[in-house]
Amino acid sequence: MSELDFEGRVAIVTGAGAGLGRAYALHLARHGARVVVNDFGGGIRGGDEGSAEPADAVVAEIVAAGGEAVANADSVATRDGGEAIVAAALDTWGRVDIVVNNAGVAPSGAGVDTLTEEEYRRVLGTHLDGAFHVTGPAWRYMRTVKYGRVVNTCSGSVFGMPFVLPYATAKSAMIGMTRVLASEGEPDGIKANAVLPVAWTRMTASGFEQIYDAQFGPGGAAPFRETFRPEDVAACVGLLAHELAPCSGELFTAGAGRVARVVLGVVPGFRQDGDSMRTLLDNFGDVMDTGRIAAPAGSFEELAYYAVDAW
Repeated sequence: MSELDFEGRVAIVTGAGAGLGRAYALHLARHGARVVVNDFGGGIRGGDEGSAEPADAVVAEIVAAGGEAVANADSVATRDGGEAIVAAALDTWGRVDIVVNNAGVAPSGAGVDTLTEEEYRRVLGTHLDGAFHVTGPAWRYMRTVKYGRVVNTCSGSVFGMPFVLPYATAKSAMIGMTRVLASEGEPDGIKANAVLPVAWTRMTASGFEQIYDAQFGPGGAAPFRETFRPEDVAACVGLLAHELAPCSGELFTAGAGRVARVVLGVVPGFRQDGDSMRTLLDNFGDVMDTGRIAAPAGSFEELAYYAVDAW
């Protein structure tokens, strides 16, 4: 085993029956991790009956390659499901070291004015609540052993994308979740980071192809489909899941062989006395100027920038 293998470690990967989750599960298993392959096995938009077949198929791949894995078809969208997923790791191997929160469902492409309450809740319930339902019980165990790694899945949609309101809302919330987990986990040896993967998957095709075509013209999605492969994101997720993970509370975009830090940044801005909107408007260029930007490690560090000499 090399120093970047996962000998003795147990990983949970949700939504691992296809696409990115499958790539993560295979990568971790290939490097020695024992993997709980979780996938509800329902339709890409959720709300239908599940199936154990996708998780079983990935487990079969791992076992055929000489790895260890168990399948789980519980839904992350319920608290009971999250508890059962973590129990699958603890009951099988007596530990859980890594949680990769990847499970999700695709948005329908409805605009803000036509989006239904049902779809809004369903998408948030899988992406955001699902991460909470699995991380919570795993976290309780990780704190007892003073070690753990959590890798959350965010999305480039947080930068702004039309017709994906519930999806982008959930992924934006995952950024806050990741930063809080990193802060709370530091005393207990638990690290949490997030990946904004760029990959063509079944969900991308179902929920985003029309958006790409609208942006780049008919067939505009084709170059993305050919260039951005799920397996190209796996090394980044693997490193963040490893004992040698070099950071916590960070965000990374990853795809097509590129990995880059994504920051929540603040700029010096403009200070004024009084409450004049005209003065603020006249100096709004300073408010928006990104010539100097800082990436605070936490909310208290960001608050410190209000000190006059902080910059």
